[in-house]
Amino acid sequence: MECRSIMLKKRCEQCGGEFEARKDARFCSRECYHRWKRGEKVIKVCEVCGEEYDVIPARKDRSRFCSHECKYKWYSENMRGENHPSWKGGGTIKTCEQCGRKYVTELNQKDRSHFCSRECHNKWMSENQRGRLHPQWKPKVKRKCEQCGIEFEVKPSESHLRFCSIKCKGKWLSGENSPTWKGGISFEPYCHKFNAAFKESIREKFGRVCFLCPTTEEENGKKLCIHHVSYNKDCLCDDSECEFVPLCAPCHTKTNFNRDYWKRLIMDKLAAIP
Repeated sequence: MECRSIMLKKRCEQCGGEFEARKDARFCSRECYHRWKRGEKVIKVCEVCGEEYDVIPARKDRSRFCSHECKYKWYSENMRGENHPSWKGGGTIKTCEQCGRKYVTELNQKDRSHFCSRECHNKWMSENQRGRLHPQWKPKVKRKCEQCGIEFEVKPSESHLRFCSIKCKGKWLSGENSPTWKGGISFEPYCHKFNAAFKESIREKFGRVCFLCPTTEEENGKKLCIHHVSYNKDCLCDDSECEFVPLCAPCHTKTNFNRDYWKRLIMDKLAAIP
């Protein structure tokens, strides 16, 4: 048997209107409840502008201002300097070391303050603590570029540098000095069967879309690269088992590193093709 709450006719304690609800309901709406809770507003006079304003009964003893603007204005006029509750005495009169003008310091800055303003501080620093005049100045260190042999100067903290420029560093890293150097295999020729007609057949086989991502040949901006999955340039000529897939430029670049990982990934994807 379905159990339903018994609805009774009630009279709202705030607006006096009739409504149907359970026996414990006292108000016809949430709005009436909040009005009843706040009670009748109290009229007060702002201590700054003298305008009348109303507040809820709960704030009648604490409220003194009609707005934030009046509150901040009163605080700026009556709660500063000696009138502030956290006042601990005045600062010290000092002479600015840059412009010579007298100024008053804050209490906690009386022993450290030397300038009347940030502008004077910065001007003094630019005139007295730059270059060799700076207390932390250290002479530059001479280094010899390992690529071009030219001497260059660096800060002591950069004494580990080995090249005079990024260009020289790039030249030094190309070839046998590169951490990815494989003995110059990139200069070896491809098998003669790896020609333009064969590359076109691979592109057509995979719908002219990158094998690792959905990049099309139009989005790639040029023909897709044909990638040797086994990284063996002679695989077509030496009759060894090999696979080829089309790749966009970014994907083809990625496959030049961590080759074992990419070989396994591509072979697994090829095996999954029905």
